[in-house]
Amino acid sequence: MISLTVDDNNVPRQLQEIAEPQGWRKPMTQSLALLVDDIATYPPEPANSSYTRTLDLGRFWTSAQYEIGATTGGITGVIGNAVRSRKTGRAYGPYVQDADEQAWMHRGRWSTDEMVAERNTPAIVRIWGAWMDEQL
Repeated sequence: MISLTVDDNNVPRQLQEIAEPQGWRKPMTQSLALLVDDIATYPPEPANSSYTRTLDLGRFWTSAQYEIGATTGGITGVIGNAVRSRKTGRAYGPYVQDADEQAWMHRGRWSTDEMVAERNTPAIVRIWGAWMDEQL
C-alpha cells in the first residue's frame, strides 16, 4: 500500500481558499495513477525460471480503489493491492512489494512501495505545483 500525503498544516486552508475540495481530486488522482503505473511494472523474469507469470499482482494494483480524503493535517490518497493466491486465497502482495514485508527472493528485483514513492516524488511535486498554479 502507498499513502501519499500533502502534509503541510497550512495546505488544506490554502487549498480551500483557492479551490473547491473536489478540485483536489485531479492532482491526487494523477499522482496516484503515476504510482500505480510504476509499481505495477514487472521486473525482467529471472534467467532459467520455469515459473509462469499470472500478471495478477500488476492487475490488482491497477484495479485498486483510490481513497482520497482531506484532513486538518493534509490531503491523503491511498492505493492498495488486493491480490490473492489462486491456490490458497491468501494475500501475497506485501511479500513481493512491501518494503517492510518483502521476502528475500524478491529483494533487489521487485520495486517496493517505498522505492516507488521516493522515485516519483519529484513528478508528484510538479503535478501539484502545476495544479496550484492553475488555481491562482
